[in-house]
Amino acid sequence: MANNAPIFLMLEAAAVGTFLSVGLKLPYFAFFGKDAGIEAKDPPKNMLIGMGIAAFLCILLGVYPSLLYNILPYPEAVADYAPYAPAHVIGSLQLLLFTYFGFLLLKKKLHPENTISLDTDWLYRKGGVLFAWFINNPLARGAQWTADVVIEVKNFAAWFSKNPVEALGIITDKICLFVLNISQGSSTVGQTAEDILDDRLRQYPGEPVRRDPIGVSVLLGMIFLFAYLIYVVVPYLSVYVVIALVMVFVVSGIIMRIMEMKRSAG
Repeated sequence: MANNAPIFLMLEAAAVGTFLSVGLKLPYFAFFGKDAGIEAKDPPKNMLIGMGIAAFLCILLGVYPSLLYNILPYPEAVADYAPYAPAHVIGSLQLLLFTYFGFLLLKKKLHPENTISLDTDWLYRKGGVLFAWFINNPLARGAQWTADVVIEVKNFAAWFSKNPVEALGIITDKICLFVLNISQGSSTVGQTAEDILDDRLRQYPGEPVRRDPIGVSVLLGMIFLFAYLIYVVVPYLSVYVVIALVMVFVVSGIIMRIMEMKRSAG
């Protein structure tokens, strides 16, 4: 005991708490407390069997404690231990007696209150609520957002495939109209260009695209030539130069298209 004083004190405190809670508070307030008007019923048979087994084991281990000592990890440590030696019995009675005196003095303070005693189930109860919230809100919304994006991409691909040339022109005009509205605000030119774009959207896809084999061949050739030039030239240029060239081409194309829209509106 001298080498394990903290453990000994914790076991003593546990013994006092167990006797105070189960041996004194529970029986006293159950049999002598305020009548709550609850009619007690006979417990089911399985509960009676369980309580009977527990009571039998308590009596058995109390009369023959060696049955428990022999299955401990280190039975030799308690080989000479005598639980019913006079010193142990007197010390245990003193502990229980002073616990009882303390209960009599603090009986009014120990009256049970309508509270919820937290146990380890609090972790998975609150954690389960948090997990359910995560499943039903962020995760579900994320999954729905992903599905909506896929559906929108599918719808756009279907819309674009009906007339790719006209669709590309409409997209380009939308970008140019956006830039025009930012630069000039509400104007007659912008309103006219927007009306023309609305008419194109209503008439889309219009007539089917007529495929010209010679034109398609020339277009593919130019695309492959442009890709080859990019493959050959870009490695010798810095990233900033490439970005600058792309921006120049894009901005030049937008400016040219805006000028054309102004002429059409005029």
